[in-house]
Amino acid sequence: MKSSQAGLGAWTHLSGVTLLLNSVSNFMGKGGLGEAASWIVLRQDMFFSMTKSHPLRIHLESYTMSSAFTDNSAESFANRIVFLCARIQAHVFGPDSRATAHQWTELKTDVDNWFQAKPWNFRPMWMDKAEAGHAFPCAWMHHPAYVVAYQNYCLARMLLAIFDPWLWEPGFDSFHKRRYANDFVLENLRLIVGLSISNPSVVPGRFLASHTLQACGTYLTDFDEQQAALAFLQDLETQCGWRSRPVIDKLIASWSMDK
Repeated sequence: MKSSQAGLGAWTHLSGVTLLLNSVSNFMGKGGLGEAASWIVLRQDMFFSMTKSHPLRIHLESYTMSSAFTDNSAESFANRIVFLCARIQAHVFGPDSRATAHQWTELKTDVDNWFQAKPWNFRPMWMDKAEAGHAFPCAWMHHPAYVVAYQNYCLARMLLAIFDPWLWEPGFDSFHKRRYANDFVLENLRLIVGLSISNPSVVPGRFLASHTLQACGTYLTDFDEQQAALAFLQDLETQCGWRSRPVIDKLIASWSMDK
């Protein structure tokens, strides 16, 4: 009961904030703390949207005036892929949830172009996961914002693969494409969780990994990865106070059904 009340309270708070931001059309062009806070609200709205399969409440049009699209800072670079990921979610969970193949191709091209324009120091420092004692890929990033950026890049690719309109056309070719898409989703899910475990001081990245596991953790079938994911969620609750038990219980139940 407490968990549901806490979730309702957080949802009500987010709804109020998004209504406030939506009522002020020029807040993104002002810069400063207001603009920075608006990006935090967008990420929170995205988390709720993804885990509840609910449409985004915030108006994305206002964000096009943000300095993130003209500034070269690490934070702005990260915010640009956050915005792209939000656009994908708007198609996936919006009133018209079936995007056209043309729209999907445009979104994929935008995500690819973002990655091609990455700064020279946007480069994960990979380490052998076995040597590091990790079940997931192990990599450190040069800047905390780059951790969140890379995670959102992976999440955008996951959503593009899961909801690709080409996969739902009848025929055996679509069946083979869906198998490839599942492997692709799993690869990017591993990266999201691995980046969070490798960079534990980046708290937004830990939350993003938690919400991604809540939405897509059922893709994990390897026992060691499942146990590492559960340990990660438990650590998040212990260290950050974020209630992970409902997600843990959901994943355990889902994985048990697949055995």
